[in-house]
Amino acid sequence: MPAALPLSGKNALVTGGSRNIGRGIAERLASDGAGVAIGYHGSSGDAEDALAALRAAMPEDGDAPAPTALRADLSDSAEAERLFDEAADHFGAAPTVLVHNAGAQGHPIPFADTEPEDLAQFMDINARGSFYVLREAARRLPRGGRIVAVTSSVTRQMPARLGAYSASKAAANAMVQTLAKEVGERGITVNGVMPGPTKPEEQIGAEAQDAEDAKLSVFGRVGRPADVAPVAAFLAREEARWVTGNLILASGGAYL
Repeated sequence: MPAALPLSGKNALVTGGSRNIGRGIAERLASDGAGVAIGYHGSSGDAEDALAALRAAMPEDGDAPAPTALRADLSDSAEAERLFDEAADHFGAAPTVLVHNAGAQGHPIPFADTEPEDLAQFMDINARGSFYVLREAARRLPRGGRIVAVTSSVTRQMPARLGAYSASKAAANAMVQTLAKEVGERGITVNGVMPGPTKPEEQIGAEAQDAEDAKLSVFGRVGRPADVAPVAAFLAREEARWVTGNLILASGGAYL
């Protein structure tokens, strides 16, 4: 008799699930037996590619529902609510796992050159968006649910020229640790995963910055989504029931 899949019977909503780390996590959850809905805001083509990969990742002996892609702008409270509504409609019940990965990527801007619109972009997506999504998860996830927020390892050292970005990710970290204290009585765990520079294999080396990013890791390379996904997948499992309120580095040693 084959061993039970570790996430069989679980349904996961993965925001920012159409590309890079989010897609890698979604594929890992699907391969572990979970039903998966990905939220996305950008390219519908990326979402369709991700769905094809999810279908291919699903075990033949699994019983999870087919994956779906749901579009939403998570900087808007009503859109975050709608995303959870649509995920619940798809699964027939509220998701049991949330992986909040959606966010604006950081790029260097000195403090003196940071414009209001730069700050607004990071805070609207990384801070405000995280608040709306985590709030909906707190309202809707059932007892024993799992919440995982993908933040950033830059918050460990706060590098120069990343002030606005680091501030937005630090806000998300604070929400993780606050929320863990509020939903623990329902057996819900809340954790953050902090990656370093991470890219799909086929994109590594396309930019000069990749060589500099590789030097940050003790392994001398840029991370892949498959390096980060198992950490998030473990936090979604029953075995992680005693792990909550943590911010876990999955950075290859970057920003230790």
